[in-house]
This record gives sequence, C-alpha cells and structure tokens, in this order.
Amino acid sequence: YGGPEALKRYWSTPDFQDQVVRKAKYLKNQLESIAAEYGDLFTLKGRGLMVGLSCKKPEVAALIKDQCFHNQLMVETCGPRDEVVKFFPALNAPEKVIGDAMEILRKSIEESL
Repeated sequence: YGGPEALKRYWSTPDFQDQVVRKAKYLKNQLESIAAEYGDLFTLKGRGLMVGLSCKKPEVAALIKDQCFHNQLMVETCGPRDEVVKFFPALNAPEKVIGDAMEILRKSIEESL
C-alpha cells in the first residue's frame, strides 16, 4: 500500500496509532532495562519508535553494531561521534519482532563488552 491507500488502511481508526504508542513504550522499556544493567555505560535517546542507546564511548557503539549484524540484526549508529546505536522499527512491526530484536541486542552487547 502506498500514499492514500496506506492512510485509509492504517489511520482510519485510532487502533493503529494506539498500537504504535504501545510498541514505542515497550521498546523504550526494553532499552531502559538494558541501559540499567550496564550502569552509566548507556543512556536512552530519541522518542517514539525512533530511539537508541547512546554509548559513553563511540567505539563501543561500533562494536555493538558489528556484533548485531553478525547476529542478524541490522542497526545503525548515529550522533556527532557515531555513539548512538539506533533503532527505527517499522510502524507496523509486530511487538514480537521488536522483542526478538531486543534479545539479539542484549546478546550482542554481552558479546561486545
């Protein structure tokens, strides 16, 4: 679906928006939990489904990004020093897919540090 058809299909009722808000909260909670496990190594950046973990050391972000790719999760880095591991899931991504991605992220962080 594209353009007007997508608008009609997804935004005709508040259900889709409610789902997006719920998934954004879920993703934020997952990332906050991960950040809390590592003390002050990470902070959360962004809003909604456009969020990331800001790493105190940019080289850590690069290691995590590479390990995520190795573990079949595509993430990018951003920020002035490429210190943020960025997540930007599709608005219609199922919550289970986001959860699976967070498990891969956790594994990748463990393997990187």
